[in-house]
Amino acid sequence: MIKKLLNIDFYDATIDSFIEDYSSGVIFPLNVDTMVLLQKDQDFYRACLAAEYKVVDSQVIIAAAKLSGCPFKGKISGSDFFPKFCEHHRRNGAFRIFLLGGMNDVASKVQNILNCEAGRKLVVGAHSPSNRFGDDEKENMSVVQMINASGANVLAIGLGAPKQEKWIVRYRPELPAVTMFIAVGATLDFIAGTQKRAPVWMQKAALEWLFRLASNPKRFFRRYLLRDLSFFFYYGQFLMGKYKNPFHV
Repeated sequence: MIKKLLNIDFYDATIDSFIEDYSSGVIFPLNVDTMVLLQKDQDFYRACLAAEYKVVDSQVIIAAAKLSGCPFKGKISGSDFFPKFCEHHRRNGAFRIFLLGGMNDVASKVQNILNCEAGRKLVVGAHSPSNRFGDDEKENMSVVQMINASGANVLAIGLGAPKQEKWIVRYRPELPAVTMFIAVGATLDFIAGTQKRAPVWMQKAALEWLFRLASNPKRFFRRYLLRDLSFFFYYGQFLMGKYKNPFHV
């Protein structure tokens, strides 16, 4: 079922039903920060239009949506969806995953963890790119070749938004064997243990942002306490029927 919020059509489903039904296409989990960026970054917006599945990755958005009388069935974050996806398909040899993201060989660490849990080579390739990745066309094409050579048909990419979303849409045509693309954000770092995720009670209470802010205030102060507050302005316009898509696409 599709539900509209601001300038995005969200796919509304429970995480378990989505895992059962998902067999192809691009998944972009979107949170408060990405919804704000989607009001400012036209290239990011166009990338989202190209994705088959935009899903809600924010308890704040879920709470806000109830005010408009159009509640969502639940939160589908990359950090929840991807581990469940791997567990669901761990015995199915038709699923072969490539991990792209993280720093200092985080992707390789996660590859070992997931393959150990699956008891098979579920993850057939992994790569943690350089800081230049995305802007360096030579490196981009090198990674494309790496993914194609791996035999993967699932790409989980954790580079942060909007880089990961733009990269998927730009290079999707170069990856003919990949039928499933999942933007996973910080998921690889959570699995590897290089970043700590908020306790479950904070996730459910829409306080995951506060945990991340407290864990790294220098990195997240501007995002959470300055930029993301504009979401409530846009959403207020949406509730009053005054919101307009800034890009009119």
